[in-house]
Order: sequence, then C-alpha cells, then structure tokens
Amino acid sequence: MARYESRNPTQAEYDRYDSQRPLTGIFGTGKIRFITANETFPVPAGIDWIRVRVWGAGANDGGAGGGFAIGEIEVAPAQELAITVAQATGQSSSVAGEISATSGTSSTDGIGSGGDFQARGGLASRNSEDEPDGGGGGAGSLLGDGNKASGHGGGERRQGRSGLSGSGGNAARDDGYGENGILAGPLAIDYIGTGPGGGAGWRSSGNQYGGHGTNGGGGGHGTSSGGDGGFPGGAGGEEGGVGAPGLVILEW
Repeated sequence: MARYESRNPTQAEYDRYDSQRPLTGIFGTGKIRFITANETFPVPAGIDWIRVRVWGAGANDGGAGGGFAIGEIEVAPAQELAITVAQATGQSSSVAGEISATSGTSSTDGIGSGGDFQARGGLASRNSEDEPDGGGGGAGSLLGDGNKASGHGGGERRQGRSGLSGSGGNAARDDGYGENGILAGPLAIDYIGTGPGGGAGWRSSGNQYGGHGTNGGGGGHGTSSGGDGGFPGGAGGEEGGVGAPGLVILEW
C-alpha cells in the first residue's frame, strides 16, 4: 500500500492567497517575499519599513516545533539585509539580527525573539501519564504557541491534534499508515504555521507509519517510520520523522 501523500501548501497557493490577511492587513505597498534559504535581501527604493515573520525549524524524531516572531524593522533603500533560514534543529532563522526564531530540539521548544510578538513551538505529544509519546510538536505562529494554534502529531495509536487551519489525521487501524493532517480553510498569510498534526501508525503486526503534519503541524508516531513535520517548523514524529525547515516572510 502506498503511503499517504505529504500535503503542505505550495508557493503557488501562498501567492494565490497573499492578499488575504484578516488579522494584520496589507503592509506597505503589498509586496511580499517568501524566503526558504539563506540570502542577502536588498531593500527596494522608497522603502523605509519592512514587516518580518520568522519561523525556526522543527526537530526530528518526536521533538519540538520551531519558534516564531513577527515585527517591523526600519530600513534604508539599497540596504542589504542578512537573512538566515533554519534548515534543521540547532539552527536559527533571522533577519538582520533583529528578529529571530530558534528551532525545536528533542526536548526544548523553539522560541521567537525581537519584534512585536513571539510564540513558542510545541513540545512532543504526551500520554495520560504526561510523558512524551512520540508525536512531533507543532510550530508557533501569529495565532499562538505550537500545539495550540497548530497541532502535534498523534502518539501511540492516537489521532493527530487539529490546528486552526485543518483537522488532525486519523490514527491507522489495520493498514499501518496514519493519515496526514487535513488542510482546510484559507491559506492567508496569518494562518501559516497553524496546521494539524498527522495521525499515528498502528497495526497488530508488521510496519507502522505515522502520518505527516501539514502547515506547521507535527508528524505522527510510527514504530517503522514517523511522519514528517509540516512546513514551516513542524517537528517529525518518532521513529525517524523529519522536522520541517524554517521560513522567513518579508512584506514591504
């Protein structure tokens, strides 16, 4: 049986919805840039302020989600902004050293720094004894800390937690494959990082595969393979789920 397809928003989907910002509205001239790798950004002519959003990366293997921060920075035309984007745990995303977010680790949540608002990544899912049980933590976002606005992955046969932009994936019953988180609603800029977690994999014998998180949700637990975290900043589930990289968004 083929594994459920990983489902994260695409750049085309971001572009389609980039004018729908119900919380923060259009900033400046309405221009926007998504940045997924380190670069130097030259400030366009006539621009004095830029709004910045940053996410850290999610941890692998049942760890925590990436942190988040948002704020405005004063700039000068032709100024070059140094931008780093976390690709894995232990790295940070940053814009000009002013607004940044750390990545989640196996035991600590990512945090945001600088700007006007910060949110923490979510820790791994926990069982009834309040012990980690293998679902990766969700990313922080403008709408709150990880595992609240976003969802963590399902741990040990459990459904992934729903996020504000979608429903958590169901845990597997007989086929061994937990479902991915199900994305729903508008992909407005403000809702990036608020996605659901993937469900846990389970079967009485044989392979168990956790479902993928979506839009910042954590990956589900799987004894054969954990689900991957949802971009940006969702943590992967046990065993072997890969955390999603971070992201930087500029608006001017």
